Amino acid sequence: MKNNPDKLGEVHQSSPDVSGGKIRFDVTDPDFIADPYAVYDSLRADGPLHPVAPGVWLITQYDAAAKALLDKRLTNRPAPFALVHERNRDTFVAADVARHLIAFQDPPEATPPRRLLTAEVHAVSRILENDLDDLAADVVLALQPDTTFDFVDTVATPFAVRAMCRIFGFPPSDADRIKAWSSSFFRMFHSIPDRETLLGMNVDMGAFRVYIRSAVASRQGAADDDLLSLLMRADFGVLGEVALVDNVMLLVADAIENVWAGIASALMILIEHHSEAESYLAAGGSWNSLIDECLRLESPSQYQSRIATEPLDIGGTTLNKYSVVLVGLAAANRDPATFNDPTAFQPSRKGAKHLTFGLGRHACIGGALARLEMTAILRAMWPLVERLDMLEDTLHWEARAGHRWLRALPLHLKF
Repeated sequence: MKNNPDKLGEVHQSSPDVSGGKIRFDVTDPDFIADPYAVYDSLRADGPLHPVAPGVWLITQYDAAAKALLDKRLTNRPAPFALVHERNRDTFVAADVARHLIAFQDPPEATPPRRLLTAEVHAVSRILENDLDDLAADVVLALQPDTTFDFVDTVATPFAVRAMCRIFGFPPSDADRIKAWSSSFFRMFHSIPDRETLLGMNVDMGAFRVYIRSAVASRQGAADDDLLSLLMRADFGVLGEVALVDNVMLLVADAIENVWAGIASALMILIEHHSEAESYLAAGGSWNSLIDECLRLESPSQYQSRIATEPLDIGGTTLNKYSVVLVGLAAANRDPATFNDPTAFQPSRKGAKHLTFGLGRHACIGGALARLEMTAILRAMWPLVERLDMLEDTLHWEARAGHRWLRALPLHLKF
């Protein structure tokens, strides 16, 4: 659910002020973190593009966002002032990793490896559907009636990590350290608060690389059905071994972090709209559409970041070269010009699709796998939903720009 480089942390610290405009809100403000949608609605009414920091612009309208995602003048490559820019590769492990990631590349360079990874991700999705259903059932069966639990820590995260281990063929005993490395990996897409965190992240990236490299070596000639084995049997020469290792790190991290967040938000929505979801499913509605409506309402990735490679116009505003454009996926997903009654839960919607997985050459290659994981665990949870009570009227979200992840989802399971 990513390829979602969040360069805003570096931008705040070091980007040139290449564009003007009055900044109307702060993405780190607690009120915005609690409810970004009120801000998006206010901004969207004034046009498609809005300054959010010096040299940084946010798109809030669906049509403008969709066009930006397809605009070849907006690159996914890190800006020269970003920590993960290639010029820092000898200083920071994260920068050396980033230069190999398809998340930070454009066509034609990214096309062959992207095609390979996409094909094998879809292949493993078809192979492992029943296995993921079994994993989900195991996690849900462990829940006891008349108990209070945090869905994030008890179900969503453990399932995402166990599913990731099955998808990639990692031993379940390695789950905890892979989860820790994945959390550290995601700091590449978020602001880094201090040097200690930076140094720790580089240590983690080095260890993560060693682990994946060893896993790759162990799959030479393997006939197993996990994603890593499929990749080893494919012609991955378009990547090279180092790039293969680094992109597997990306897929592993994304298969955990954005997936558990998407699962937690979706269950919250299904609890709040149980009767509508029940009626929809009873009428023959599909789980895919149900999941997509949840992803439209609550996108774990709030925006995708792009850098202007030349001056360009968006909605009547001219941006200079190196301007940062945040393509507001979550804002676009609730644009009333595209979605009728956009705050309503309507899984039977037709027409435009949500932008949660992006669009075009940088669309998330793991989207199908994320849907499969979410469907497996939410379908397993569904018989319990009407017996679940949310224990907090106000839920709290992680304070991180670019993502909307629940800190916890406290629930009580009634008899």
